[in-house]
Amino acid sequence: MTRTGSWVFRRRRSFAPGGRAVGRRAVAAAAAVVVACGSDASPRAPVASSPAASARPGDAPAIGSGPQPAYARRIPFDLAVRPAALVRVPGSPSVAVSGVLPDGRLALALVDVAAARVVWTDARWCNGQAVHATADVVVCASGKGVRAVRVADGAFAWSSPRPFRAAAGDRVLAGSVVVDAATGRVVRAAAGGVDLADARALCPDGTVYAWRGGQLSAFDERLARRWSVDAADLAAGTDGGQAVVAVDCGAPAIVALAGAAGARSLIAVDPATGARTGGPIAARGWWPAPAGDGVIVADTSGIAMRDRTLGERVSLSPIAAAGPLVAAGDGLAIARAAAGTVVAVDAHGIRAWLAAPAAPRVAVVVGERMAAAGRAGRPPEHGDRLSLWQLPPPAPRPPAVPPLSPPAVDVSARPVDLPAPTPAAAATVFPAPDRGRTAAGPIAVAGGRVFAASFERRPAADYGAALSAFDLRARRWVWHADAACAPGAAVVAVAAGDGVVVCATRAPAGAADVAAVDAGTGALRWRRALPAIDAVAVGGGVVVARYGDRAVAVDARTGRDVRAWLADNGVAPRVVPAPAGPVAVEVGGVVAGDGWRLRARGYVARLAAADRAALVALHTGEVFAVDAATGAPVPAPAPVAIATIGTAGDRWYDRPAADVVRLWAVPARLLGAWRFPHAVAVAPHRDGSGAPIVLVDGWRAGQFVELDPDTGAIRGAHAWPADAVRDGVFSAVVDGRPIAGIVRQRPLSVHLFPR
Repeated sequence: MTRTGSWVFRRRRSFAPGGRAVGRRAVAAAAAVVVACGSDASPRAPVASSPAASARPGDAPAIGSGPQPAYARRIPFDLAVRPAALVRVPGSPSVAVSGVLPDGRLALALVDVAAARVVWTDARWCNGQAVHATADVVVCASGKGVRAVRVADGAFAWSSPRPFRAAAGDRVLAGSVVVDAATGRVVRAAAGGVDLADARALCPDGTVYAWRGGQLSAFDERLARRWSVDAADLAAGTDGGQAVVAVDCGAPAIVALAGAAGARSLIAVDPATGARTGGPIAARGWWPAPAGDGVIVADTSGIAMRDRTLGERVSLSPIAAAGPLVAAGDGLAIARAAAGTVVAVDAHGIRAWLAAPAAPRVAVVVGERMAAAGRAGRPPEHGDRLSLWQLPPPAPRPPAVPPLSPPAVDVSARPVDLPAPTPAAAATVFPAPDRGRTAAGPIAVAGGRVFAASFERRPAADYGAALSAFDLRARRWVWHADAACAPGAAVVAVAAGDGVVVCATRAPAGAADVAAVDAGTGALRWRRALPAIDAVAVGGGVVVARYGDRAVAVDARTGRDVRAWLADNGVAPRVVPAPAGPVAVEVGGVVAGDGWRLRARGYVARLAAADRAALVALHTGEVFAVDAATGAPVPAPAPVAIATIGTAGDRWYDRPAADVVRLWAVPARLLGAWRFPHAVAVAPHRDGSGAPIVLVDGWRAGQFVELDPDTGAIRGAHAWPADAVRDGVFSAVVDGRPIAGIVRQRPLSVHLFPR
């Protein structure tokens, strides 16, 4: 057994933190969220709480077989700098944040993460991106060279015109020389002819690893070449054609290879000779272990610790990594996992969960907290924001966490031989010649009508999108409402139901507008402003608008506030409208409706509504259906694996693989499972329980497939026309007849396909 720092690695038994120190050094698993600051600051809608929300989670009945999940907590914090890079200041609770101020200037800020405060911000000296820090200086790099500023006050320390290559401890490799990080003084220089332009690492002992011309080379502390190894020798046993992208110093050294297709492998090499001593192993992501005596590897089997020979694998948690590790340190590994979540894993398993539309781009572990930068689903024009997160304390004993990676997809899903698609020219076309000449969409379908947004020119301060309605029974356009959507804004979503059509828009500055018009006439019912908008849905007499870490429900007839929610996970609220009222995941992992609540024993990965049922999918792969009006259980199947869960009216589906779809009815009845030639998606626009289920057979494939809603039988395939609106496929049932079609732009038109 070897022990270093706060970690203990028992080579044949377990991987555990040593002593009490790790328990006091927890950090937050995080996905960054937009923090209102500077010119983007805007008021937030009030959050209304229900009486049920004040009850303790333990008072509610439980569903699921896993433990009660713990959640990371977001710490209120504002920073004007939009972060591009984060660097931990060693021996300090501070993080150097480099990025852009609202006025476009480059800036560097020092943030005390423990105190959640900005120590200083400076826009004079850091002319690029922060790349390294010591206890005394922060090193910045740009195309103009290297510059260092003092940690104490952000004042200038030194600069060099040489390009930054790598750094370690108190040394910086700039060009082909090593300089002292504190003073910028040249410590040693490479011999003539030695090019270190592609350096991959500078090690504490002075060794430099560089990759150039298909060779990995090591240079000693005098910058004299020690050895070189050809790519063919390094990549033997891998997918081939791989390049060195990173090196972790140590004995052996860990070398990360990346192939042309994005596949990544790790190998171990002897730092004295370059001989390969371990690997290759596949890795979606990896991070040096906190103690330096191994590596943490994320792969399809979960997150595990390996020694530096890459031999023995000791599992930390059986989560299927969906991307590279975000960060590791202080006893924690932060990883992007299945079901759109981010998890913090310690030696006992999953410490905390945090759902994230997009994993944090960069994060730094700081004691009991974590600083993270990313958008987490926010509009690109908002840019990244810095957020701070804290984890709950570690469990007193290892929790019995069920596997997050369920068994593989059942390969017995029958392959589909798609029928020849009906050509686009065979569709009956109903144009609106003076509409959608510039663009059209999104769309919605409800009450036997198709509703579409359209633009005749680009949005401007005096011009917004129009809404139009096509009656599927009368086969004609029945109304057009000019300027129904807010001027000068992009249309985020169109939703319909309960007698209204809702247009949600977002302006470039981030302000949002939600407008509702009468579904029968197009007359404006109400309009209201929101700080932002991500999605909108209609049902149960309310309009649910989601923005950032909160959601608000307003009366569909009047636009008045009915209810509001904060995200249970600190990032994205899970709220779905249902006929009996909205169903939401509340803080503490409680699934709640109007007058009922259930405690989820496991992380709620998906929430959906199918007819009168609410579907709750846990990270374990378990799926529960409950009556949306009472919370009473409704029989529902438990699929082998869930990648996504969604609903198509009174049906629900899961996609355990990109080319596999399984369709279910509630109560439990499997309608069928299909394996398609291409990736498929279920079209969301369906009106009526008898309407066909529509599968889009890969947008580039240019066709969609109709399924019988009762049997799952394939009814036909149709090719869509040029200029089809993205996500513009819909289905409905009118006078007992099923209908499938698509909306086209330039000009706006509805195409109905023959049966």
